[in-house]
Amino acid sequence: MKKKLKLLSNDFTNLRKKTIFDFCEDKEWLDEECAIDIADKESWVKELSNNPAANMNTLYDFAEAIKNKEFMRSIKKQFKKEWDFQYNE
Repeated sequence: MKKKLKLLSNDFTNLRKKTIFDFCEDKEWLDEECAIDIADKESWVKELSNNPAANMNTLYDFAEAIKNKEFMRSIKKQFKKEWDFQYNE
């Protein structure tokens, strides 16, 4: 049985200034689903902050995992340029 993931914040504003760590602290999920080692959090925050498409993808993966449609819509809207480029819409 999979454990339920916890959403740390419902504040989906300014997502470009946030990373997965603002929403998830589940070490197992971060490692298995995103290949992120929470022990190296500082490096990951820097990497995700400098790579909007990677940040978008990790946020969207988490939003899908927790089935939060509002979060998914916010990601698509705030990362529209990256979303359209990646999915050719």
